[in-house]
Amino acid sequence: MENSEKKNSRRDFMKTIGWASAAIATSSLPLKGSALNRQKKVQTIQKIAVISGAARGIGRATAVELAQKGMHIWGIDILGKVSDYTQYDPADENDMLETKKQVEAMGVKFNFSKADVRDLSRLKEVAQEIKSQYHNIDCVVAVAGIQTFSKILDSQTQDWRDTLDVNVIGVAHTIIAFTPLMMPKKKGKIVIISSTQGMRGMWSGAAYAASKWALIGLAKSSAMELGEYHINVNVVVPGLIYTKMTKNLKRFQVAMGPGYENKLVTEEQVKERLKTRDILGVPWLKAEEVSPVIAFLCSDDANKITGAVYDVAAGTSTIYTS
Repeated sequence: MENSEKKNSRRDFMKTIGWASAAIATSSLPLKGSALNRQKKVQTIQKIAVISGAARGIGRATAVELAQKGMHIWGIDILGKVSDYTQYDPADENDMLETKKQVEAMGVKFNFSKADVRDLSRLKEVAQEIKSQYHNIDCVVAVAGIQTFSKILDSQTQDWRDTLDVNVIGVAHTIIAFTPLMMPKKKGKIVIISSTQGMRGMWSGAAYAASKWALIGLAKSSAMELGEYHINVNVVVPGLIYTKMTKNLKRFQVAMGPGYENKLVTEEQVKERLKTRDILGVPWLKAEEVSPVIAFLCSDDANKITGAVYDVAAGTSTIYTS
């Protein structure tokens, strides 16, 4: 009886080993039929990001960041003068070609369209171009914006119109034009770039501050309406970013504050002033320090985040009331 039990036990053990060996052997066999098709489908899924203001600054940094994560990029930029009231050189086609070079170095595709975000019909044309090539998109990052400076009593109507048309209406146009490319999938991400000036007042920059405050309301309202399509809308609030938009005398004067509007101010002076202002002791941030947060909000890890505001401001956020 005892010998019989040992034989049965040994037989069961060998049967278990046999099944395990078969499973291992099967897992190493080439995939066939539907299993192979499923694997191919996973490998060929393309994620597409549309980025306005992609020629340089935060737009370029975001394009490269998303490209590193395997997303194909479609950049949009006016590539020319936007307003008579800006004090810096606008982006041009050479800037966009540099973005293209950096993105394609990541092994993904990069297309770009010259477009003014104030022109909704043009943005819709671009949307159709994208649809003809990719059918759908996965995220939209609205970066395009301008910055002008003047005291409120010296400001001109056209200055206000230029700033609000680009920074607010242009973002609304971007949402209107490209959201339909995400709706069929019942999934998508929209990230709007505001500013710390959209969370507080700004000396000699009322139009700019007003435009950036408006984006918070635009994002939260859009998030409420687009939730039924599982499209998330969030805001990133960068601190002062070291780009051509901020590297000019007028911006340096504004950074120094009242009393400096007619003085020659050096970059080194501004650097020392700003280092004492921010909690982390940095004068300004690099665009590449903001783009990882944007990329997070474009990812599946942010599927349950919408209507939110993310500050990347080296501690400037500590002076806000909310």
